Order: sequence, then structure tokens, then C-alpha cells
Amino acid sequence: MRIWTIVIVGFTALSMHAGRAAADVCSDPRDQVAVRTKTLQTELMVAALRCNTSRQYNAFVQKFESDLMTQGRQLRGYFSRSYGAESERRLNKFVTYLANAASLRSLSLGKGYCLRATSLLAIVMDRNAGELAAYTATEQVDVASLAPVCQRVAALDGQ
Repeated sequence: MRIWTIVIVGFTALSMHAGRAAADVCSDPRDQVAVRTKTLQTELMVAALRCNTSRQYNAFVQKFESDLMTQGRQLRGYFSRSYGAESERRLNKFVTYLANAASLRSLSLGKGYCLRATSLLAIVMDRNAGELAAYTATEQVDVASLAPVCQRVAALDGQ
């Protein structure tokens, strides 16, 4: 009985910590949109390399350049507020995590990944410049990942 009590208490504490960390990350919707926008951009970048869609990715970057720059500043601001002197290292670690996760998905899903990524890119390109943040705020921004993007930053805190 004592073992089960320890397991339950430990699990509860872990759950509370994970929930608090995710809530901290998501407390400012502007930061969440910045994380989601970087996730989308990274997903499309990996797809450009994996699926031979570099031309389409370049068109995406050109069309949404202002959106990407605005969200990039917001993301850097979030990391700066959250991590201070460690912000650059933490941001680089997070961007690397996004790229690695997208790359692993591309390998595991094979052609299905490219079909999904191409579809995602077409949907995004149907938006007007200036509408990227509104899109990323409400839509799934990567291919086949079920983890909420706001939890990704929190998950890297302990690493």
C-alpha cells in the first residue's frame, strides 16, 4: 500500500509541475502564437528539404516575410523574458528540437509526410500576407504531431 501511495503522490506532483510549466508558457497568447509560427516555419522548411519543395517554401518566406519577422521578435522576446542570459542558447535548443522532430516525422511517415506538408503549405499560401499569425493561432501547424506546441518549450526546461 505504501508503494502505491508514493507512486500516486509522485505522479500527482509531476502532473502539477507539467501543468504549471505548460500554463506559464501559454499565459501570453502572443508568445504562444510566436511559438506556433516558428513551428510552422520549421515544418515547412524541413518539408522543403525532404519533399523537394524549396521553391514553394521560398515563396512562403517571401509572402509572409513581415509576419515571420514580427513573430520572430515576439519569440526572441519570450525567451529573453523567460531565460535572461540563457535566452539565446534556449532559443537555439528549441529551434533545433523543432527541426529534429519534423525530420523524424518526415522519416517515419515517408510519402505521407510530403503529402500532408504539401497540403499544409497550400492552405497557408491561400492566406493573405499579414494573416499568418491568425492562422497559426487556431490551426495545427505541423504534420502529425499531437503535442500542444506550447508544451514543447516547457518540456525542454529540464534538459
